[in-house]
Amino acid sequence: MNYIYLVNTDKLNDEKLFSNYFSEMSDYRKAKIKKMKMQRDKNLSLGVGILINDYLKTLGLREKDMLYEEKHNGKPFFKTLPNVYFNASHSGECAVCSFSDKEIGCDIEKSDKVNTKIAKRFFAQSESDYIFSVKTEAEQSEIFFRLWTLKESYLKHSGKGLQGGLNSFEIVFDNGFANGIYLKEKGEIRKIYFKEYKYSDFYISVCSENSMFSDDLIIINL
Repeated sequence: MNYIYLVNTDKLNDEKLFSNYFSEMSDYRKAKIKKMKMQRDKNLSLGVGILINDYLKTLGLREKDMLYEEKHNGKPFFKTLPNVYFNASHSGECAVCSFSDKEIGCDIEKSDKVNTKIAKRFFAQSESDYIFSVKTEAEQSEIFFRLWTLKESYLKHSGKGLQGGLNSFEIVFDNGFANGIYLKEKGEIRKIYFKEYKYSDFYISVCSENSMFSDDLIIINL
């Protein structure tokens, strides 16, 4: 099963609350937080740690006790939990983290106006055409951010990151496939699964080799 957790980090601007949660983190997470210069970024990094801790509690574990390692592409994993995969993302004041028993990637983006330069330069031609085939700005924005988060979630799942190229593969909306989405790369349909979520004005996408997704976001209140 794939699970995705979300937290709004605004309350971490309270120094006492921040300090309390910070004290519960692993040395790995503390080091990442300390590297951040802006308080907003510190909050988001701590938020990711809080989400990881809440998930690990369901396994009878604590984030504070975890040993991390990083793959060659920098993607972290639990050294002592080889069958637990996770991936994090953040945008605005919100952080998300996805968990699975197979490789997984996630992305969250706060909706705004369509960035036409990105759509035309970095998206596949069919995706760009689809965005501009609808008339209203609201519809274009929805399609743009759905595509953006879906594509990012796949690149994060694969570990390629942006260097993998947003236009090197194509997201296709088709109700005949699981969750109405499939991915085509080098002319072939990949056996990969997607799930989309919406939270306020945020678009969230998850990509996994596991086809089973939780129906709802797991929202953690601080």
